[in-house]
Amino acid sequence: MKKITLLIVGCLLAGVALAEPRPIRLYLAAVPTNAAATVAVAVTTNANSTIGYVNGLYADFGGYASPTCDVDVVAIGGIGTVERTIFSANDVTADVEKNVRNKLTDTAGTAISDSHGKIPIFAGDRLVLRAYSANVTNTITLAVYVYLDDLP
Repeated sequence: MKKITLLIVGCLLAGVALAEPRPIRLYLAAVPTNAAATVAVAVTTNANSTIGYVNGLYADFGGYASPTCDVDVVAIGGIGTVERTIFSANDVTADVEKNVRNKLTDTAGTAISDSHGKIPIFAGDRLVLRAYSANVTNTITLAVYVYLDDLP
């Protein structure tokens, strides 16, 4: 009986450990060319319930050949009104997949060399996509998938 119980518990724990990251899709139908005049913002539909750690990010330009634009993904709202950068890149020229991480710091706020940790998403955070400075006026579409791991 103990062996069966241990087997069942082991299988359940393995299922939790192997759980797939869940994607949150942020989408822009047209990326504007002038960041000063227009910043497009897309917010997740589950903006007030997202809790987890960012595992990775995938930006998809919908098959558009040779896109060039600036892409920012930030978290806003969970802790005060401070924006926390998840991903920022200028002149993105193709679909991109990244494992994004925060640089870890010590208690004095000094960066610890060669150490990185997953970016937390707190209850109440909104994930916001900003894309601008496209090389073709308002014709590039962009879908960004932010993959979250659930909290342990």
